[in-house]
Amino acid sequence: MSASQVSRICSSLDDIVADLQTRDLSDVAYPYIWLDATYIKCRDEGHVSSCALVTAIGAGSDGYRRLLGLDAVDTESYAGWLAFLRSLRERGVTGVLCVTSDAHEGLRRAIEEIFPGAAWQRCIVHLTRNAASAAPTRQKRAAVLAILHAVFDERDPTLVSARHN
Repeated sequence: MSASQVSRICSSLDDIVADLQTRDLSDVAYPYIWLDATYIKCRDEGHVSSCALVTAIGAGSDGYRRLLGLDAVDTESYAGWLAFLRSLRERGVTGVLCVTSDAHEGLRRAIEEIFPGAAWQRCIVHLTRNAASAAPTRQKRAAVLAILHAVFDERDPTLVSARHN
């Protein structure tokens, strides 16, 4: 693919991304929000560097999940997350009861500030990865993953409690 083709494709996406980043979200309450970031390579004034692509997905009170926002920030810092979450609130995200994310301290602090009173829940995927990475051998990592999957895949609360203990 030529550089001009890439530029044309990126230009066509600019309006879509701008609309997503400014869209009014006040028509529905979002009791549940999932936040995450992934690091990607970004080009800024001819220089390529790693940046965090932060995203928010919300479960609306109408029963539908929506991509609420995305933004590129330098790092997953408190300031970066605070600005991103503030933009969501300013665009009308209300009624937040629970936010699910990784355990990044800056993110948790920003959640508490922007959505006071909302519960926070650690993402199961991040918890599982972190727990497995603490195991010293491949065999023990597999055992940790098996135990966690048994607990998180179970639907009966009594069996979950029994497996947890």
